[in-house]
Amino acid sequence: MSMNERLGHKFIWGLKYRPKVVSDLILPPRVSEQIENIINNKHLPNILLTGAAGTGKTSTATVLCNELNAEYLYINCSEQTGIDTIRTKVRNFVTSSNWEKNSKIVLMDEADRLSSQAADSAKVFIEEFSKNCSFIFISNHKNKIIPPLRSRLQEIDYNFTRKELEGMKKD
Repeated sequence: MSMNERLGHKFIWGLKYRPKVVSDLILPPRVSEQIENIINNKHLPNILLTGAAGTGKTSTATVLCNELNAEYLYINCSEQTGIDTIRTKVRNFVTSSNWEKNSKIVLMDEADRLSSQAADSAKVFIEEFSKNCSFIFISNHKNKIIPPLRSRLQEIDYNFTRKELEGMKKD
């Protein structure tokens, strides 16, 4: 089941036509090369996708889940901000058996909205479960992600230069 179907957004145009493969994404070369390398290596490091709203961060995360054929847990941190989400939903997901031996990904959208306790707990989970699960944090404001958590993530910046935006408009 696609993430769009899982979220129940079959008929929202923006989600219905969201990119499904990396070639559908319109990104500057510096970003698309990073995404293609992740897919080609079939290894997703723990990453932070950060930048302005509407730049393709969540679309990129869904493409990564699809292209890596990963089992994933999607959490909208603007709705589920507390430590209980980390302690229950994330822990249950990362410790559950994966019969298909696909990779597991925890996708934390709007991660800048996490409570300080949840962010501290996420930091520990990254260290504890990084052997069997990757984490994608998506944030519009990276300065709201606590530095100890950010230091555990490879950052991919979606703040584009004018030259990059012009190139993307042509695409």
